[in-house]
Amino acid sequence: MTNPIPPEEISQAKRNSIPDEVFEAFNMLVTNKWDGKSSIVLQSDAVKEIIKRAPKELENLDEKAAKSYMYSHHWLDIEDFFRESGWIVRYDRPAYNGMYEPFFEFSKK
Repeated sequence: MTNPIPPEEISQAKRNSIPDEVFEAFNMLVTNKWDGKSSIVLQSDAVKEIIKRAPKELENLDEKAAKSYMYSHHWLDIEDFFRESGWIVRYDRPAYNGMYEPFFEFSKK
């Protein structure tokens, strides 16, 4: 019989639902964008890099469908996992009428 998931297991279950290629993509982008103080990773760059790494779930999808799949499965909700690894992570996106691209900012604690 399956039991409800305890709250203390949510983080690991969520982590297991995100393919390793997503973390590999973010790790590469954080490293490449590091300026000695922080890394600014544009959401669009993260999406492109994840698609380029082609996790099995995205293999037969076009770019639009791949993006939709990533968003609906919350693959870009990586902030807490990087925080657990010692980063300060800030995600910023424009308000309804804003005109800039969403981004992640990673800096050392």
